[in-house]
Amino acid sequence: MHHTKLYIDHTFDIPGISWSVILKNVYAMAFGMADELKLGDNMRGYLAVAALQELNQIVHAMNGQSDSPYHLAGLGDLITTATSESSHHHELGRRLAREETQNICGEGPHTLKMIKQHQLINTQNYPLLQLIDTIAQNPHNIRLKFDEYLEGPSKNSKC
Repeated sequence: MHHTKLYIDHTFDIPGISWSVILKNVYAMAFGMADELKLGDNMRGYLAVAALQELNQIVHAMNGQSDSPYHLAGLGDLITTATSESSHHHELGRRLAREETQNICGEGPHTLKMIKQHQLINTQNYPLLQLIDTIAQNPHNIRLKFDEYLEGPSKNSKC
């Protein structure tokens, strides 16, 4: 592969890279939802930061190296999967935002199911992951759910 355009980055952090690769499909669905809801380009930036922060926290909690999500299998894969119009998971997010529930399958929905089934992580600790899971379970009133998520803990502040 010496004279190819393929770039390989070696790591010993199997847990960190594994969680990064797996969860990017879940987070990518939020980008599709936001695009379908026409929430704008700034929302993409926000989602990228929020997803990466949560991914970093999850990787750390699962005994991975904190910087693993910032490499190709994390940030690189997330941006590619989350913003590509040809991405299966981006399209799943769009379909969920349209409240189309037929044939919603893929690594992202499967990952959410396995996380719950095997109690791998508490999604309540990760607001964006929780939002995606809530919508995947009940894809109705998605714009309202996004609004409530964006209001977050600050909705009770008196600023």
